[in-house]
Amino acid sequence: MNYPTRVLVIVTGIYISISTSFAGEHPGNTHHYDEEIIVSSPFQKNEVKTSLPINVLSGERLRNQVANSLGETLKNQIGIHNGSFGPGVGQAVIRGQSGNRVQVLQNSVNNVDVAAVSPDHTNGVEPLLASRIEVIRGPSTLLYGNGAIGGIINVIDDRIPEAGFERTEFVIEQGHNTVNNENKTLARLNTTLGAINLHLDAFTRDNDDVDIHGFAVDEAALEAEEEHHEEEDHEEEGHEEEPIFNSRGFIANSDGEADGYTLGVSVSDDRGFIGFSVAELTNNYGLPAGSHAHAHEEEHEEGEHEDEEHEDEHEEEGHEEEGQEFVRGDMEQTRYDLKGELRFDTGFFRRLRGSINYTDYQHQELEIEPDGTSVVGTV
Repeated sequence: MNYPTRVLVIVTGIYISISTSFAGEHPGNTHHYDEEIIVSSPFQKNEVKTSLPINVLSGERLRNQVANSLGETLKNQIGIHNGSFGPGVGQAVIRGQSGNRVQVLQNSVNNVDVAAVSPDHTNGVEPLLASRIEVIRGPSTLLYGNGAIGGIINVIDDRIPEAGFERTEFVIEQGHNTVNNENKTLARLNTTLGAINLHLDAFTRDNDDVDIHGFAVDEAALEAEEEHHEEEDHEEEGHEEEPIFNSRGFIANSDGEADGYTLGVSVSDDRGFIGFSVAELTNNYGLPAGSHAHAHEEEHEEGEHEDEEHEDEHEEEGHEEEGQEFVRGDMEQTRYDLKGELRFDTGFFRRLRGSINYTDYQHQELEIEPDGTSVVGTV
């Protein structure tokens, strides 16, 4: 791919943030502290007192670095890199660990999606809606399961208010990215009506294919890689690589669109709170050519007899037509949360806290044929 890094560096962004407040100076929600409290810590210590290796991204730093994926949002943090599969998908790689070795939480509860077992599937969380993101590394990650040895990423969005707001807070954010004509809009409302606390947010995002200089695929590098594979697999016969559509001036199938909303309601007093929330998230995104290789890997594992049968089927179905088959991801998720806390003034127990979560999740892989028709390949 020609100049991808250079193009992304020279992107010109337009960012507008409008915030309107009524009566008061600071909202009374629990995420406002002079010293940030680490929610992911078992005993919620501040960042100075805890000995855990922790990254905290919040406030203006989060707003300036937030992107379409967790990997892209966190890539500038120490020890974290972005495993990118295009603008729509980016997995956080923590010190070389990724997949099911890095556990993604949403409000301290395990997130339900297939991103851990298939890295070209986007996470079922939206960084744009987060109020803070905490990353924990080291032995303490084992508190969340023996598989999370790489790290913990806790996306906190305060969808269930844990305390009343001293003032009504209404925020609108509008962003534009010139490299792919991306527009994203976010609206958020926090208010308290009597004893009822209300949180409401919604966002929408859409982008075209990424503009670049020259061709999207470095054909010389691709030929060198193919020659290397041919030397390793010289015993295999009758295997021919499908030609890759090499777009010029843009990265084909890198467009996408997403939207979602969250509604949270709670009742709180000095002794605690109880609240409920519902959130819906949809994300349709393209995987650029060469980033989706599941089918190709499976064909390599097939026997010679099955390969011959597949070749016969391809010839009968007319798969010799020109063009490139693209793959798109289509995710839909609805999540319900119930959370509460009861605090005690005296006694051995200081507080009792719990949550119940239910997620309705579906992720489809859409195979886009050269003629533009789409077929559901995997659900």
